Amino acid sequence: CLNLLISSKYPKLEILVYDDSPQPKATAQNKKMYANSGVKFVNGEVPASNWLAKNFAYERLYDESNGEIIIFCGVDTRFSPKTIEEIVSLMQSGASMISILPQNELVGSHGWLKYLAQPTRYAWEIGLPRWIVNRPAVLSTCWAINRNVIESFGSFEAVSRKVVPESYFARQCVAHNLSYRFVYSDGEIDLKNIKSVEEQVSTGIRTRYPQLHRRIENVMISTLLILFVFVGPYLTLILSFLHGYYWLSLAAILCILIGQFAYGKIVELTYRRRMPLASLLGPVAAVYDVWLVNYSMWQYEFGTVTWKGRDISTPVINRNTGKHHLL
Repeated sequence: CLNLLISSKYPKLEILVYDDSPQPKATAQNKKMYANSGVKFVNGEVPASNWLAKNFAYERLYDESNGEIIIFCGVDTRFSPKTIEEIVSLMQSGASMISILPQNELVGSHGWLKYLAQPTRYAWEIGLPRWIVNRPAVLSTCWAINRNVIESFGSFEAVSRKVVPESYFARQCVAHNLSYRFVYSDGEIDLKNIKSVEEQVSTGIRTRYPQLHRRIENVMISTLLILFVFVGPYLTLILSFLHGYYWLSLAAILCILIGQFAYGKIVELTYRRRMPLASLLGPVAAVYDVWLVNYSMWQYEFGTVTWKGRDISTPVINRNTGKHHLL
């Protein structure tokens, strides 16, 4: 990731890395290697109990940065030499914040989960009319924001426990009539994400329950809605055909085809290539997502959710006081 950023064509790029590596020797070697290329390492600290580690890293990087446009990304993000230039151009055209849906490239084992893990996560962002409830689609892979927007809405301290802090700033932009854009990586932006299926599943477990505001009734409603939309038509087709309601069978077939087409397009957007088999997996994806959201709830409420070796369920649920923080 660093090598690709260093090769960027954008002339005024400041590269900051939050360093909380438990391997000081390896980190020291990396620092020395990249120091001559202008990379600045920000020393990590143990965050207070009311901070998630990722959000604390965001806050530290924001404090140490100097630019008016700040771009956040993870280490599994891959840039082309012109990516930063295109992002800055979009921001300078009037956007206060942008979030990018990358082209995903799989590493490691694939299997059936490649059609399910990342696409079902994206389905909740790009498959729903989120504008109705002023909750725009947002992803944390790579996003850019104006410094004054972060300052105006309380910096990351306002969302110290929020699992997806990017969504807070996106909602604030929409609520205050600031320009927020959710864009797809294309030939111009050319942004890729390299994440194993196992990491994709882990991300889903980490984010699904908090996205439903950590409310069990929302999990129940979500479960019923998913099964009704993606599994219900198949049951309707079987029962209506057995009882001779052929007009209802035709309606069920139409719903099935629409669902297959929609899910197939989401998988295609995820990987930017055609995957014909994926369009047949709508019901399987529905069952997987039902498992994911319920497992995510169970782990947050009764188990432990970890991210990069850190417990994030304790600060999110705040078990020390027994209170849920609904941010």
